[in-house]
Amino acid sequence: MGFPLIAYDLIQAVEILANTCQNLALKCVRGITVNVEKARRIAESSPALVTVVAPKIGYDKAAKIAKKMLTESKTIKQALIEEGVVKPEEVDKIIDLLRITKGGLIDKT
Repeated sequence: MGFPLIAYDLIQAVEILANTCQNLALKCVRGITVNVEKARRIAESSPALVTVVAPKIGYDKAAKIAKKMLTESKTIKQALIEEGVVKPEEVDKIIDLLRITKGGLIDKT
């Protein structure tokens, strides 16, 4: 006996959700733009990036780099160069944010 009521409530809930999604898109999402420089600065300051270099430099050095990033407010590139782990001319190739965030299999070369 309760099935028609459940179906009615479910359909009503779906309609409310659809309207809410439409309003969110129109009033909140439309017009949002990316501040590329700020996004890059935030990404390069994330200690999580040490996982990219950890297989090459080892866990201990990677942990030291992460700590330096946090305590001295350094980007990963700055920390790698200052610690002498990577040469300045190689750091952009190793820490390529587009390649890292693109997804798929990472080339191990």
